[in-house]
Amino acid sequence: MVYLLGVTLTSVRLGRGPAVLTAVANVLAFDFCFVPPLFSFAISDAEYLVTFAVMLVVALIIANLMASVRQQTRVAGARERRTALLYAMSRELGATRGTANMARVAVKHVAEVFGCEAVVLLPDAQRRLHHPDESPISVSLRGADLSVAQWVLDHAVRAGLGADTLPAAPALYLPLGDSRPSRGVLAVLPTNRRRVLLPEQRHLLDTFSGQIGLDPATMQLVEGIDAQVKRVFDNLKAVAEAAGASLADAAKLTIYLTDLAHFAKVNETMAAYFTQPYPARAAIGVASLPRGALVEADAILVIQ
Repeated sequence: MVYLLGVTLTSVRLGRGPAVLTAVANVLAFDFCFVPPLFSFAISDAEYLVTFAVMLVVALIIANLMASVRQQTRVAGARERRTALLYAMSRELGATRGTANMARVAVKHVAEVFGCEAVVLLPDAQRRLHHPDESPISVSLRGADLSVAQWVLDHAVRAGLGADTLPAAPALYLPLGDSRPSRGVLAVLPTNRRRVLLPEQRHLLDTFSGQIGLDPATMQLVEGIDAQVKRVFDNLKAVAEAAGASLADAAKLTIYLTDLAHFAKVNETMAAYFTQPYPARAAIGVASLPRGALVEADAILVIQ
């Protein structure tokens, strides 16, 4: 039992490789200290070979299982942190007015999530990009390549680091919004390239939006209760997918309405996003919501 406990603790603390080494070392130590002839690796009885083999196989299975648990724990922790940061950015954007202020909020949160410098580049009336006039914050990317960013704006295709176009560029340039023409360009210069090149992280960059009824392409409030309810659930879906889950994992849904008469419209729209059994839900009437929104929602996901 002590032998297996050592393998278990090693796999939890250090991972699969050290656990395998510990399992082999434990078998050798058992042979050296307790199997005749003592203090020798010689084996006088062939039955001990079967014992050693069983001990080693059991230890390796335990090491593999515990290493998997360790990895899943790390993934769950990272997913939870990502979801919290997404929610924090969406709430702050929902309460922010002005394009320049929204860009600063987005840069701050993108830099925090991806460990990078970032800048939002917006076009003028002639659709030419310029560096922001406002004073930069500590995580702002200074000196972004405007020629690369202009190409991304014109073609609505990512370019730069890890992309098919100009992959040697030090920064990654992404078009803002899913429609053409693009609304602007987000430039990201990571300190660790893996933070933006891993598929999951690249997907997260594309789904960095909030739960309030804002259009991620324009960061403006969509008009009318029908459009806002749909946008709320679209954004909730995007955040859930960015966290490696889906709306099917929702256990609790809270709807905030400035007029509870709109709850019937919320129920009608929910049918397109949720299947039975539906999550527990509550509707709360509020006097007002950020930026004059008519509806807002948050969800609790249970991710296995």
